[in-house]
Amino acid sequence: MQEKIEYLKIASKEELEGEDRILLEIDNKEILLVQHEGSFFAVENVCSHDGAPLGDAHIEDGEIVCPRHGARFNLNSGEATALPAVVGIPVYRVKIEDGVLYLGIPA
Repeated sequence: MQEKIEYLKIASKEELEGEDRILLEIDNKEILLVQHEGSFFAVENVCSHDGAPLGDAHIEDGEIVCPRHGARFNLNSGEATALPAVVGIPVYRVKIEDGVLYLGIPA
């Protein structure tokens, strides 16, 4: 059975010009929306290694790098790609329609 996704309007692409990330709170979860190489990605704002926020993490080669201990996560899949993390992080779908960004969350 396919998971039902509800898309929430976040902002227009123009509103995010020059912004490489914004932090959203949806359903009591912090979600980090990042822009990398012209694409948008959304991940839960928490490192699976120690629960640290990823808001200040840098993005490198399609991965978000935790600023505390260097754990890395794939922006597309959330998969942990470098120790000390061994468990991935939740990712969310992002779509753009008519210049507007939408975040997909499970309904």
